[in-house]
This record gives sequence, structure tokens and C-alpha cells, in this order.
Amino acid sequence: MVVKVHGVEPVERDFVVSRARILGVDDSHLWDEGVDELPPLPEGMSDMTRRVVLRDCILIACIDGEYTDTEREWIHRICAWLGLSMHTADLFEDWFHRYFDMMDEQEALLWGFEPPTGRFVDTDAVVRD
Repeated sequence: MVVKVHGVEPVERDFVVSRARILGVDDSHLWDEGVDELPPLPEGMSDMTRRVVLRDCILIACIDGEYTDTEREWIHRICAWLGLSMHTADLFEDWFHRYFDMMDEQEALLWGFEPPTGRFVDTDAVVRD
């Protein structure tokens, strides 16, 4: 559902299909137009699996660089469906924010720029190329 908020890109659809296959869930109904209801929760889904599903939904929602109110509303619906707290979603959102910041720092380093945040070494003591 989250993936459909802005329209479905092929890579997003592939991601959802692969995750559904891993979880043993039928995803075919998710692609129907006008689907607004979540399917019954698969029986016996562990707490860890429910958290993985939530994590992946938040990833899909924020991977394009924006996390809209509509996407967040769907995440909250998914939390209720999974029997997880909104606090759990908040923790994953915060984790992704920090992760993407680290990825930005890595890209800056790869391109030869100084990272925009903290330093882990004394740059004056580093021998330059």
C-alpha cells in the first residue's frame, strides 16, 4: 500500500514481490486498483517478522527522499495491522534518517569531499595524496 502512494516504480514492485515471496505471502491482490484494505495478517507471524515488514514498509516510503504525511498515515495503519506501536515506527524512521545521513557522508568521502558531520581522525595528521 505504501508503495502505491506516489505510483509504483518497477524496482519498488520487484522489492515488494521479493519480500512477499520470502515471507510466503501472496502479493497479487496488492496491485489491484482501489485496494485500500490490508489483507488478514498471516497466522504465526513472529514479532521479528512483523518488525521486518514494518522496516521494509518505512524503507519503501522514504527511499525516494521524501516521507509524506500520506505515507506516514499508511505506516501507522500498518503498525496497527501488525500489532506494533507507533513508537516502533518512530524508532525505525529515526534509524533510517541516521542511516541516510551516513550514506551521504560516505558519498562525500568517495568523491573526495570532507564529510558534513563529525570527524573521526585528526585531519591535520593525515598525509594527503
